[in-house]
Amino acid sequence: MVGKLPRQQTPEPVRAYQPPRELSTVWYTPKKGKDVQDQLRAISSQEVAVPRSIRTLFGKTSKALDLKSVEIAILRYDKRDLEKQLETLKP
Repeated sequence: MVGKLPRQQTPEPVRAYQPPRELSTVWYTPKKGKDVQDQLRAISSQEVAVPRSIRTLFGKTSKALDLKSVEIAILRYDKRDLEKQLETLKP
């Protein structure tokens, strides 16, 4: 048996993530990060396992929405402050 190598087992093919055919979840445009997390929970309740890449995407989206909301709030506050300053400077 010289020259024979042991036979290697073929690994099982990795299946790509297939979204479910029917979702009973009503989708809407999220306004804040919590809305995104709620939608992820709705998906998780219907799926056996949600892939890490999807969970990561939802987490990053949630964080980005929250950061934008904070940025908008700060800009609105600054705008109001500048408008008050402008009113005090008017003759």
